[in-house]
Amino acid sequence: MLMVPTDPDEPLVDTALADEIALLGEVIAAATAAGPALSQAEIDAALGLRAAEPGASAAAQQD
Repeated sequence: MLMVPTDPDEPLVDTALADEIALLGEVIAAATAAGPALSQAEIDAALGLRAAEPGASAAAQQD
């Protein structure tokens, strides 16, 4: 693996990780509001997934 020198004072930015953390926060907020347990449909809605169509793959359901 090629290591590229970086400035130690420059902040690191990982947008994919930041997006995943934001998504997890949305799921936690939905779980807190839902009460005892979330249904799969509620989890999917919190993740921004569309309702599954018969025969559709999980990857095809994402926006």
